[in-house]
Amino acid sequence: FALIDEPTNHLDEDSRQEISNYLGKHEKGYIVVSHDRDFLNQVTDHILAIENTEIHLYQGNFATYEDTKQKRDEFNHERNQKLKGEINELHQQKEQFYHWAQKVEARKNIGRKYQHVLNRRTRLNKGAIGHAAAKMMKKSINARDRMDHKIQVKQGLMTNIEDIPELSMNFKANYHSTLLEIQHLDLQIDGKSLFKDLNLVVKNHGVISLEGRNGSGKSTFLKMLLDKAPTAKYQGKYELADGLSISYLPQDFTEYKGTLHNFAYEHKISYEELLNNLKKLGFPRASFATPIEEMSMGQQKRVALAKSLVEPSDLYLWDEPANYFDVFNQDQLIELLKKVKPAMLLIEHDEYFIEQVADQRVRLDIA
Repeated sequence: FALIDEPTNHLDEDSRQEISNYLGKHEKGYIVVSHDRDFLNQVTDHILAIENTEIHLYQGNFATYEDTKQKRDEFNHERNQKLKGEINELHQQKEQFYHWAQKVEARKNIGRKYQHVLNRRTRLNKGAIGHAAAKMMKKSINARDRMDHKIQVKQGLMTNIEDIPELSMNFKANYHSTLLEIQHLDLQIDGKSLFKDLNLVVKNHGVISLEGRNGSGKSTFLKMLLDKAPTAKYQGKYELADGLSISYLPQDFTEYKGTLHNFAYEHKISYEELLNNLKKLGFPRASFATPIEEMSMGQQKRVALAKSLVEPSDLYLWDEPANYFDVFNQDQLIELLKKVKPAMLLIEHDEYFIEQVADQRVRLDIA
């Protein structure tokens, strides 16, 4: 019985389809861990989801699970809102009882102050006023206790819905309308031709998806723009606007090392903002003191992404941002990119992610 952990990471579209076709013919069954929605829709008929430390089993593929979960979350959200309103009303009633108790206590004290006068003039029982006040105070306290019990019951009925914090990025649209212009570009590395005749214009807003099979030169192209591909050669023309601040999210982030504090200092970014983004990405606080090289791949990826989000940038070069990220983190990025529309060249093989964020899709075919 096969246990398969994230088989599509770093694979191109054709390779993902090969795995989908193979698993579709698998007769003995398997458990697959993946965050690739299109892939899961092709290869699953049950979803086992871990939500807020609870395990839920759904019949159907990932699309069925998402639809069911969304409807359940909407129902629970409406129910929670109703319960919150009822809890607020109970708190107001409790507050009213508290003020009433305060008034009773004040009257009791006044009664004590003038009790000798009242006793002399009216010959009232000395304990009458105090007894009545104590009785009313006890009634007030009992009422408040009942309110507290009702509030606890209502709070116990509320459902814990997974919250997805909203991310932010330090993007400022450059005053240049065109940031990068490429004309008839051919790219080679170590004597091997990668792609030919690329024509592309990158404006100061909008996400452009660079697509193609592994080996078509996508990552090498980004590195060339950053002067990080010394063995790459090109014919044609490309022109970057002067003075651009470029943020790069590499596919290989294992070069990052040391503590988060030293990492922030080395890359000249705010340590506080780095930690804030990591918290929003679900990074455990207990791992803040762990050296980056000792973190899991998923944690290292969150550090790399948080760094890119903090950096003041005119242009983003992101290489496979969805890799190692769960669906919730992917949704955070999707909502962010839809909202901000930064100037970005994006390399990604996750079809769902591309469809959600790309304003333009460009395919690089192997020469």
